[in-house]
Amino acid sequence: MAQGAKLTCMQVSIIIPSLYSPIINTVLVQLERQSSRDQIGEVLVVGKASMGQKLNRGKVRYVDTNIPVSTSRARNIGIRQARCEILYFLDGDCLPQVDCLEQHLRAHSAGHVLVGGGVLMPIDENYWNLTYNLAIFHEFLSDQGTGARNYLPGLNLTVARSVV
Repeated sequence: MAQGAKLTCMQVSIIIPSLYSPIINTVLVQLERQSSRDQIGEVLVVGKASMGQKLNRGKVRYVDTNIPVSTSRARNIGIRQARCEILYFLDGDCLPQVDCLEQHLRAHSAGHVLVGGGVLMPIDENYWNLTYNLAIFHEFLSDQGTGARNYLPGLNLTVARSVV
């Protein structure tokens, strides 16, 4: 956290690394539809936006990195600016299901400090993208059930700030 920054929020800071995501506004609409949207303290979109995209609205704050940065660097910038106790990392091309945040928070309430979310693959995606995503994320598909994993992808992940 930046020196002198104070935690002011016991809710969730959602950190979205985004590099010209063509669907970032759809991602933000999906967050507004969350069953636990009242638990969202802030949404930080970190990176570069396409011309004309209006990202500062409501709880959403756009953090322009001036130059394109890696996903991990954008997440670290978001961590330093976030004010809440739970950090939710969501990629700029991931559309969370309506109860996604609720499920993450339920797991945190049960004592977990790190929670990875499942992944649904879009049916209409092109063959090569689908093949790549299945190869990378097969262990994290929503139908694989809950349980411990050797690693978790950062595309749909919550973590207690005390762990960071």
